[in-house]
Amino acid sequence: MFRESLAATRREADQRVDRCLRELGFKRRHAGEWAGDLDLEDGRSQPVLVRLPKGFPDCLPHILCRRPPQDQIAHVAQDRKICIAPDPGAVVDPERPEQVVLESLERARRTLSATGDLAREIKQEFEAYWPDWLRPPHLTSILEPQIGVREIAIAVYGPRASRALAAPSLTAAESWTGATGHQVHEYSDGLLIGLDNLPMPPPFGSPLTLEEVLTLVHDHAAERTADQIWAWILSHGLPATLILCAPGHDGIDHVLFGVRVPEPSGKAVIAASRGYRKGHAPGHRTLHLPRSEPIQRVRVQRADPLFVVPRGGSDVSLQGSHVCIAGCGAVGSHVAQQLAALGVGRLTLVDPEVLEAANIHRHALGAGSIGEKKSEGLARMLRSRFPHQTVDSSAETIENYLTLNEQQCLALDHLVCATGDETLERRINRLVWAHIDSSHVWVEPIGLGGHVLSTVPGTAGCFECLFRVDEEDGPLNMSGLAAPNQRFQRTMAGCAGTFTPFSALDAEQMALLASRQVAARVLADKRSPELVTWASDGASFTDAGFRLSMRGSRLRGSGVCAEHDFARPDCPVCGRRA
Repeated sequence: MFRESLAATRREADQRVDRCLRELGFKRRHAGEWAGDLDLEDGRSQPVLVRLPKGFPDCLPHILCRRPPQDQIAHVAQDRKICIAPDPGAVVDPERPEQVVLESLERARRTLSATGDLAREIKQEFEAYWPDWLRPPHLTSILEPQIGVREIAIAVYGPRASRALAAPSLTAAESWTGATGHQVHEYSDGLLIGLDNLPMPPPFGSPLTLEEVLTLVHDHAAERTADQIWAWILSHGLPATLILCAPGHDGIDHVLFGVRVPEPSGKAVIAASRGYRKGHAPGHRTLHLPRSEPIQRVRVQRADPLFVVPRGGSDVSLQGSHVCIAGCGAVGSHVAQQLAALGVGRLTLVDPEVLEAANIHRHALGAGSIGEKKSEGLARMLRSRFPHQTVDSSAETIENYLTLNEQQCLALDHLVCATGDETLERRINRLVWAHIDSSHVWVEPIGLGGHVLSTVPGTAGCFECLFRVDEEDGPLNMSGLAAPNQRFQRTMAGCAGTFTPFSALDAEQMALLASRQVAARVLADKRSPELVTWASDGASFTDAGFRLSMRGSRLRGSGVCAEHDFARPDCPVCGRRA
C-alpha cells in the first residue's frame, strides 16, 4: 500500500515536471533527467541538466552544468551541481512540483549570473574546491592551527589500516587512536605549514605540482618558508605529506588542506640515474624530479578541540577546566556525558560500584558494561567519544578519594555530587564547602522532579542548609517535593534488590540542568549559591497514591525554578563560618 502510493506520487510529479520543462525547450534525456539552456543576465547561454532525485517531490531537484565550467564559478561543485539552497534545510512544497523546478532553475540562473566578489565567495567554500576528486583521500587532523613550519606525525590506523591521522607527534597519535579503540599500524613524518592568508584553490581537474605548492607558500607565507619546506624534503626524502593551514574567509577560523608528494618513479628516475650504479644516484638528482610532476590533493578533516568544541555549541574556554563527578550512576553518568560534550577538558569520575543488569535502561552505559566498575566503563566510553579530552577514573569511595588526593581536589574547578545518598553528601558538603565549588544533583521518585544545589566556597548557603531535624523522623530535606514518612522504594528481589523508581528521562533532565549549572559556574557566569528545582505536574506520583509536601504542592507543574535565599543562619556548616 505505501509503496504503491509513493510510486504514484512520484510518477505524477515526473509527468508534471516533464510537461513544464518541455514548454521551456528542455528535452528528456532519460528517466528523471532533462537537458536545456539557461539564459544568463550577461546574454550568455549556459547548458544545464535538471535531475529529479529519488526523493522528489519531497526534495529539491538537482541543477547541473552540462559541461565543466571553463572558469571557477562560486557555488558550483566539482560534480557540476549548482548550489541553489542549503542542504539540508530547504522546505519543499511537494504539491507544486513544477513551481519547485522553475524556482530552482531561477536560483541556478542567478548563481551563474552573479558578478560580485567571486574570489571571496569561492574562498568561503575553499574546502569544497580544494580536492580534485569527488572522493579524495583524506586525513583526520588533531593539529591546532599555527604560524611557521613544524614537523608532525602522519599515522595510519583503523580497520585494515584504512584511516589516517595528522597529529603533533607519534605519542599524541597513539594516545588519540588508542582512546578510540584502534592502534597505529605505521607512521611517517610530515610538515604543518602556516600561511598568512587563504589562497585561491586550483580549478577542478587541473593538475597540481609541488612547484606550484611551493610558489603558493612563497606568495602566502613568511619569507623563506618555501625554502624550509624544500630543505626538509631533501633531508627526509619522499613520499611526504604537507598540511597547510590558513585563516578562513572570516579571518577567525582556520582551514586545513594538504598534498601528498609521491616517491619519484618511472622513466624520469631512470634518466636522472644515468651514469650512476643502480641505487647510487645522488638524492638531489631524483628529488628534483617531483617539482614538476603532478601530486595529490588531500582533504583534511579537523578534529582538534579548537574546531570541534565550538562547532558543538560549547565554549572552548571549558577545555582548561577540571571537574570531578562523585557517583556515576543513572544521574552521574549522564552528567559526565553532558559535561564531556560541553567541552570540559578534564573529567575525574569517582564511583566504587559496578554496573548491574537492572540499571542499563537509565544508565549511560549499556549491557556491554554489566559487571564493570561504573567509573571505569564510563571513562572508557567517554575517551572513545572525545579522545581529545582527559577522562580519569577511580574506584575509590568519594571520601577516600578526597583524602588520598587532597591537593589535586583543592585545585578542582568544580565537584559534582550525584551519589543519591543524602547522608554521604552531607558529609562531603562538610568536607568541601569552604574549599571547592560544588553541586549536588538528585532526582525525586516517580517522575516528580529533581534538584541541583550549587555552592560557593565560604558563602552562606550549602547542602546542609536544606535539612531540619524532626524529633520523630530525624533529618528531613526540606527542599523535597514529596511529603515525608512515605516509602517509595520498590523491590523485585528482596532487600538486596531495592531501588528508587525514576526513569531515564528524569535522570537525563536533571543531568542537563546540572551540566548547565556547572558550565556557568566554571566560566564564572554564576557566583552565588543557588537551588534549582524541576517540578513536574506530579500526576504519576499522586496517581500512585503518594502525597506532595507543602513545597511540592506550591511548585507543582511550575517546571524549572531557582531560589537563592535558602541559607540557614543556624546551619552547622556554613552558618557559623560564612
